Amino acid sequence: MLRNAKTTEDMLEIQENIRELEDEIDIAEGRLRFIDDRVNYSTLNLMLYKEKVRSSATSKIGFGNRFGDSFTEGWNSFVAFFLGIISLWPFLLLIPLVILIWKKWRNRKKKE
Repeated sequence: MLRNAKTTEDMLEIQENIRELEDEIDIAEGRLRFIDDRVNYSTLNLMLYKEKVRSSATSKIGFGNRFGDSFTEGWNSFVAFFLGIISLWPFLLLIPLVILIWKKWRNRKKKE
């Protein structure tokens, strides 16, 4: 294209177009490198499980197994409840503090 250009203006215009195309190519390559780096650092965690279907009418699981499963589920529920209560410890500390402040404020109001 530069060989076919007749004037200096044409040459400058062609060079400007080439520079713009080079800039676009650099931007695209940079974006491609960025995406490639992101893909290299990405991780996918996949957990698969199969749920046991329990139905007393269709299952051949005996009373002992069902009793054991019920005991295990009861224990897991108890542990979950206990851990839930433990997670409320900030509120259990905050409630007596609020009651103490409220009683002091009420006593002060009665004295006035």
